[in-house]
Amino acid sequence: MSDGILKMIDLISIIGELMLNGYSDAVDLKIGTRYTRIPDHFSAKSFKNDGEWRIIVNRKLMNSNLKVVSGMMAHELSHIIRMSKLSFYNQRKDLDLYRTSLYKDLDERNTDLDVILRGYGGELLSYKMFLLSTGVYIDEGLTINEAKKLIRQKG
Repeated sequence: MSDGILKMIDLISIIGELMLNGYSDAVDLKIGTRYTRIPDHFSAKSFKNDGEWRIIVNRKLMNSNLKVVSGMMAHELSHIIRMSKLSFYNQRKDLDLYRTSLYKDLDERNTDLDVILRGYGGELLSYKMFLLSTGVYIDEGLTINEAKKLIRQKG
């Protein structure tokens, strides 16, 4: 913007766009989202609280690139959709298993793959590149090179 004021990225609009174009199975889910202060190595986190799924986003992303935030939101939405299909008992079991490094790695890789298959691979890649550029890149999920190859193959 020419006046030097940055516009905050609207998370609700991003969720709405995702639901229209690739995440229609999330339309009936109650999902809230907001910016908050969370540790640097977490750009976002999704969880269920009082019957509502929530995505909290590191407020450092408020004025970042729309494609970056869309990739991150698509990733979190993929987590929510998978979890929403599990019974309460299996959700608890899944959370316990997620604490193990092997299960966490497999879950993150499958989540990234789901994002690519739903058509948001470019956004996911932008998100991963953004994390790398900020120095907080965590080696979870697909690597940047793996994501690039899969996006090209899907292409």
